[in-house]
Amino acid sequence: MRTSTGTQAWDALRFLFPSSGIAPAGAVALQQCALHSNRFAGRIDALNLTDHLPSLETLTLHGNRLTGSLDPLTSLERPLQFLTLSDNKFTGRIPELPTNDSTTLMLQDNRLSCKLPELNAAGGTNLVLPGNAFDGPPPSWVQYPA
Repeated sequence: MRTSTGTQAWDALRFLFPSSGIAPAGAVALQQCALHSNRFAGRIDALNLTDHLPSLETLTLHGNRLTGSLDPLTSLERPLQFLTLSDNKFTGRIPELPTNDSTTLMLQDNRLSCKLPELNAAGGTNLVLPGNAFDGPPPSWVQYPA
């Protein structure tokens, strides 16, 4: 059963943006966290989903003012089903993230600039990447129609 009470969402928010000085007292049993289309600003360097949101399956933070690297997401021990960080100001590379055959990663309209990584996108993983500044040759998983 998926739950999303106001208290859980608030605890998740305080964890994700610890500049408030208040952190949740332990893990939050939250599976879906939708904080998109707000005015949240700052970096996600302190993000530690494994310890504080171990049951998280869906994280939507698109349409905010988040900045910095996506590297803190490498702390994930298991894949999220749905991660959308679109329409923010993230920079740098796409780190190696855990994915499975039903993962959707939406990273469009940021400021990501690098050669696209050699991801294992087989088996149904969905990647949405337009509106960035990727360069270099396309990776092997990009297939062009004949």
